[in-house]
Order: sequence, then C-alpha cells, then structure tokens
Amino acid sequence: MKNISPKEAFDILLSDSNAVIVDVRTPEEWAGGIPGNVSLKLVTISANLDEFGQSFQNSTHDVECKTFFICKGGVRSATAAVVAEKLGYKDCYNITGGFTEWQHSNLPSKAWSIK
Repeated sequence: MKNISPKEAFDILLSDSNAVIVDVRTPEEWAGGIPGNVSLKLVTISANLDEFGQSFQNSTHDVECKTFFICKGGVRSATAAVVAEKLGYKDCYNITGGFTEWQHSNLPSKAWSIK
C-alpha cells in the first residue's frame, strides 16, 4: 500500500481509464459529496471493516489496476488498502487526508448521486 495525495490521485484517475477509486465512507459521510468527475470509476464498499474484506473480494474490478481508497480522513482507507492487498490486489493507494483533504485541495466533488 502506498500513500498518495488527493491531487496526485485525481490526476492519475483522470489519465488512467482502468484506475478505480474505492470509497469506504459511510452513507452519512457521502452526503458531504463524493470525489467528483463522472468519468471516474467509483466503487462503494461497506465502511464496516469487518465486512469490507468480503465485500471487496466480491468486487468485479481488475486486481492489476491502480486502486485508490478514500474515507473521511485517511485512516479507514489505509486499512482497506492493506486488506485489498492481502486479497491479491496489486497496486493499492491510500488517499492521505481522505475526502476532507480532497475538498481542501479544491478538487471536484458533488452530492452523492451514483447508485
């Protein structure tokens, strides 16, 4: 697992069509917005880390692609990235500072609308 700033993650997500961002925030936290850009591949997984491994193991994205994890502040997402690596995902990144830092970096965000 590697740590990466929100800006670095956003730039890679825009340039790499295979990259995925995995949001492990709670539904209540989503109300504040999501990492925004309709072209980003966004996966939402249970923020309950006890359930995360099973949920993510059933995910359909490629284990070889760059996978970025985000939560509210960067702690749950770091744990989630480590769990994903243990499940065989090869290129996992924790977005440092989480969605809070994403917003402070003035990156696009919008209200939750993806189903």
